[in-house]
Amino acid sequence: MKKFIFLTLIFLSCDSNDCGNIVDKYKSNGLYFFTLTRVSTNSSNNSQSGGGGQAEVTKEVYDSFNLGEEYCID
Repeated sequence: MKKFIFLTLIFLSCDSNDCGNIVDKYKSNGLYFFTLTRVSTNSSNNSQSGGGGQAEVTKEVYDSFNLGEEYCID
């Protein structure tokens, strides 16, 4: 649980243009989450940079994205 909170805080503390590829989707206690592998949007080729974390999303967002798709935190 501590790891989850740590990763979530790191991921959410980044700037608003952070994006990641969805590598897992899960529900916990009525909440919806994506597990993301971070994507660098500073380069022209959008390469993966190796970081990532979890992002809590709404049910509508959860249902509208599939594994492997890119999701950006606003």
